[in-house]
Amino acid sequence: MSIIKLENINKSYGDINTLKNITFDINEGERVGIIGNNGAGKSTLINIINGNESADSGRIELAKGTRIGYLKQSSDCNLNELITNNHMADFMKINSYLDNNIDFNTQNLNNLSGGEKTKIALASILAEKPSLLLLDEPTNHVDIKASKWIVEQINGYLGTVLIVSHDRTFLNETVSKIIEINHHEAKIYMGNYDCYEMEKRKELEKANAEYIKQQKNDKKIQKEIRMLNFWSEKGEREAGKQGGNPSDARVKGVKDYHQRKAAKLARSAKNKKTRLEQKRLNYLEKPIKDKEIKFTFKGYNNNNHLIIKTNDLAKSFGDNLIFSDVNINVNGGEKIGLIGANGSGKTTFIKILLNKESPNKGSIWKSPSLKIAYMSQDVFDLNNEKSILELAYYYDNNTKQLFFSNLVNMGIKRNLFNNKIKSLSLGERMKIKLAQIVINDYNLLILDEPTNHLDLESKIVLEKALMNFKGTIVIASHDRYLLSKVTNKVFIFKNKQIVRSEYSYKEYTKIKE
Repeated sequence: MSIIKLENINKSYGDINTLKNITFDINEGERVGIIGNNGAGKSTLINIINGNESADSGRIELAKGTRIGYLKQSSDCNLNELITNNHMADFMKINSYLDNNIDFNTQNLNNLSGGEKTKIALASILAEKPSLLLLDEPTNHVDIKASKWIVEQINGYLGTVLIVSHDRTFLNETVSKIIEINHHEAKIYMGNYDCYEMEKRKELEKANAEYIKQQKNDKKIQKEIRMLNFWSEKGEREAGKQGGNPSDARVKGVKDYHQRKAAKLARSAKNKKTRLEQKRLNYLEKPIKDKEIKFTFKGYNNNNHLIIKTNDLAKSFGDNLIFSDVNINVNGGEKIGLIGANGSGKTTFIKILLNKESPNKGSIWKSPSLKIAYMSQDVFDLNNEKSILELAYYYDNNTKQLFFSNLVNMGIKRNLFNNKIKSLSLGERMKIKLAQIVINDYNLLILDEPTNHLDLESKIVLEKALMNFKGTIVIASHDRYLLSKVTNKVFIFKNKQIVRSEYSYKEYTKIKE
């Protein structure tokens, strides 16, 4: 039985089409993922289903008695408002859903981590026993442990779930149907994200093969038409060349023969052309392939030599010990994933590597040959009052051109180059930071949550670029898919320690399971 029915939903903002003829049904108990690039209309669709926005046209129908629980994106989530609206004064009721009771009340909610806030927000929604869960990017800014907790809650929930997410591992673990919003339209794929990706690839390969076959056949027919026209015109010329007395029966017969032959060839060419034009009415359109976003890190290898070594490293803030007795090495060419809960010291360790923080004890040695590129998770460290053109003002002409080209390749339109940074989306700002890194040579790349705010397409391209990077990478991320693809070593942040593992993230998680 359907719990949601959408029929020909359309939504525009001014002259910009966001959703076009969106039609699908979702049955009770289904777990559905909604995917698409930034700006595709995913959150708009969720808000229309929730009743926060109205469609311009079309029909939406919810099963009678449907109770909706809506989790906004973490950046929009106001816990005080959520708990007040849900009448959740009984904090013990919320805590019954949490894996370990979090000490919170209405006074200290804002002091909690992003992961804790998301967990409490979801717990307060589940405590209301909704029949339909709408989740908008529920794993944004949460650590791997919190993400796994969210997976457990969804898989243990008996109702229907609709999830907007760019987290591919999360989608693989929670959904059995994918709705792709692409070019303002919706298409349904059965299975999780990996099934969607496989089916999408098959679709594109099949469409390309059929289109190529169609174009070859079209060229063949056009060639035949040209040849028929050529022989027809030649026949006309041959008829006109016949000399002698036109009243001579023999001459007249030859001339008539060439004219009849030319006319026949002309009719044949015309008929073929007519059939070709009719065929073209039903021709396949050239398969729409999303604009390929591409960029390449220029880095170079440092020959597997030791490049970083710590000796009894320790760091604390006041009485809060972050880690101690850290003795680890980094070798050239390694791609190291930093994994651990929020607050375990990953960003602090990165800051020590960058000389932005000093250890309280111990020392760190870094090869003098290191040339480091760093990208923080904070997109707000860009100068909001400057435009993209102004950011590139001090680059030389070649560097400036490379910077602009990379931005265009990553999907930022040139008409945005004059806009102030503060007017751009978070995803666009993250792409600007990536473009700033790409224009330089280096041999160590340090990334802190680089996929924050990026859509699926940009994440995939970033992964490929990192996999092909010839230098060393140190990357802190909660994106399990990214870590599985890129890393060949991990540093585990746990129990105030940092432990090096010789396994990749993918291998390490299999052993832990």
